[in-house]
Amino acid sequence: LENDLEVLCVTGVEDRLQDGVKQTLEMLGNAGIKVWMLTGDKTETATSIAMSSNLVKRNQEIFNFFASTRDEAVDQLTRCQKKQGACVVI
Repeated sequence: LENDLEVLCVTGVEDRLQDGVKQTLEMLGNAGIKVWMLTGDKTETATSIAMSSNLVKRNQEIFNFFASTRDEAVDQLTRCQKKQGACVVI
């Protein structure tokens, strides 16, 4: 490992949505079509994408689903069913 390095610059990359994605998702939702997002990203990245595409509203509750046993999964699904209008991240 390197050590005693001096940072000269820091960059960031934003992966923007393609044109028309927000509008298309809004039209699908207005038509009553359920939209699911499937991604292999980390939950934080997936949540950020869902928010930037308006799949999740800024004030909408996000239910993070993590279970390693069948009993945990059943318990989490039961709790999730009680949350009206929540977004589920698995």
